[in-house]
Amino acid sequence: FKLACDKQNWPDSLKKYWQSIESRCTTNLLRSQADEWLQGVLVDAFQKNIVTTIDWMNRPLP
Repeated sequence: FKLACDKQNWPDSLKKYWQSIESRCTTNLLRSQADEWLQGVLVDAFQKNIVTTIDWMNRPLP
């Protein structure tokens, strides 16, 4: 979980994906929900060691 939370471990495409999500969040509640959703996705991706192979730029936004 800690590895997934550390943005320094994120590939650039994932950082841009998060920025796209974040820019759509108009309230703190939406941002909190998006953050919680993404953490679940990232924990799974890091556990499966696929975080760098996911095409983040073409992944649908929540």
